[in-house]
Amino acid sequence: MQVIYTATIGRSGSSFLASAFSRFGKKCMAEHEPPNLLFHRLHQYRFFNERGWFSPERNFTKIGRDLQRRTIAKDERMGRGPALDWYDRGDEERIKRLVVERLARIKRFKRFGFHHYVEASQYFMQTFAGATAQMTPNFGLVKLTRNPLECARSLANRDKNPFANSLPPDRPSNLFRIDDWKHLSIFQLYAHHWIECEARYYDLIARHDISPRFEIWTHELQDPQRLAEMFDCFGIDNRPFDSLAPVNTNRKPTEVSAEDIREFKELVSLVPSELADRIPTLLPFRHSSEQKTI
Repeated sequence: MQVIYTATIGRSGSSFLASAFSRFGKKCMAEHEPPNLLFHRLHQYRFFNERGWFSPERNFTKIGRDLQRRTIAKDERMGRGPALDWYDRGDEERIKRLVVERLARIKRFKRFGFHHYVEASQYFMQTFAGATAQMTPNFGLVKLTRNPLECARSLANRDKNPFANSLPPDRPSNLFRIDDWKHLSIFQLYAHHWIECEARYYDLIARHDISPRFEIWTHELQDPQRLAEMFDCFGIDNRPFDSLAPVNTNRKPTEVSAEDIREFKELVSLVPSELADRIPTLLPFRHSSEQKTI
């Protein structure tokens, strides 16, 4: 069975990506931030998605999600919480056990006739991407990227702890490390996370020959042609692409301000040149005083 992971961060459309693979991919099983929650998994299937019975905003869906997160799908099994600290401390044994457990779980889906498995999760790049590449090099990878300004603003608009799903900038495992980071705004902390995940992606593919690999931007997820190209890249037969409306759970609209642009450029100026040179997505923000569209 082909296994495909996703290199992305939060508020980039990973939930929609998983839903698209499940709804349109033939013999394809996709999950968002597994071990997936029952209601969330059911909502991805066409029958339930069209009726909205298990949509994320329903109260009984939220109650069921919270209950499962506390009992079955705990943080470390998803690759966050304690798992982030394992990675930061270099606790290879625990990270390897996490990978083994996840691979064993994935193999069970083969018995149900699935030929392809897709995991859309922001935690892959943060905790177990390197260990996965070492232990099972034959996997596919989707790089799902959102414009950094929009992504960081969308995350900041949620008014949550910026380190609930990531590590502070001064942690030793970061490729883009900032020791004195307390002066950074909430927006800049999320922007740092975006840059860090970009750095880890390019570091991963430089160290490991990962193929097939497909790169797509968030705004392209509603483009049937780009979806067809992605499915073709992984050899997945697909149904017609319909119902491509995005799902947005942010409380506020994502509006990038002039101050956001200034703060992002200020942050980019802190990226060491040897690291920035390896991240092509930063190029428009390094050599221009004007905002570029990417």
